[in-house]
Amino acid sequence: HSAYQRLEPGPLRVLMDVGGAPPLAYSERAHASALAFELSSETERLIVNVGAARELEPAARVAARATNGHSTLALSDALSSMLEDPRRFKGPARFVGPSLDDVRRASDESGVTVQGRHDGYKEKFGLLHRRYLFIDHAGSNVRGIDEMIRPMKLKTPAPKAPIPYTARFHLHPAVRARLVDQQMALLETPGGQRWRLRTDAPEITIDPSIYWGGPAPRESLQIVLSGEADPMGHGLAPPNRIRWALTRA
Repeated sequence: HSAYQRLEPGPLRVLMDVGGAPPLAYSERAHASALAFELSSETERLIVNVGAARELEPAARVAARATNGHSTLALSDALSSMLEDPRRFKGPARFVGPSLDDVRRASDESGVTVQGRHDGYKEKFGLLHRRYLFIDHAGSNVRGIDEMIRPMKLKTPAPKAPIPYTARFHLHPAVRARLVDQQMALLETPGGQRWRLRTDAPEITIDPSIYWGGPAPRESLQIVLSGEADPMGHGLAPPNRIRWALTRA
C-alpha cells in the first residue's frame, strides 16, 4: 500500500522506495526519492536519507525533499519529480510524478532481488532510471545496478552533450568512511562492523553531508559515484550502467 519494499535477510533491514508521487493533495511533504533505499545492519544504521524533521526551517525542508538528499541516482542534480506551485501560492511546493513501472520482486536460493524504473528524467533528458537491488540470504552481500535508458520509441531530440549523473549513499552520522583505492570505500560503525563499497563507476568520492533525522542537525558523510551518461544510451553497458556492491568485511 505504501509502495515501499522491505527486505530482511539475516541481520539486514532494507527499505526501498518503488512508489510514484502521492496525489497532489498529499504531496506538500512528499520527497523526490524515487528508487532511494536505506540500510541497517543488526542494530546499527549505515545508509540513510538526510531526513526531514518538522522543526526544519523552510529552506532546509525544501533541501531535504530534493533527490540529492536521498540515497539514489540523480541526473545533473535534477529532481526526479516535477515541482508545482503551491495552492494559492502559499505553503510548500507540491511534487508531480514520477511514474514508476517494471517493479518486481523475486527470490531464489541465492537471495532476494527488487527492481523498479521511473520516468522522472524522461522529459528533460530523455532517459529513464532503472535500479536493481540484490541481497543474499545471509545479509552480508548487497549488490546494485543503476541503468540510464533512452526509450526506443522516444522521438524527441536528445541532448547533444553527455549528461552528468551522481549516485549517492548518505551515511548515518555515526558511520566513518574512507577511500581505500580508486574504486572502493571502507565503512566502519561504532559497533565494529566493517563494510566495503566497490563500484565500476568512473569516480568515487566521499563528501560532506547532513542528517536531519534526529532532534538536531548532525554532520555526516556521503559516498558519491559519478560519471557522464550518453543521451542515446540503452543502459545495458557503460557509460549508462554502473554497478556497485556493499560487502561485509
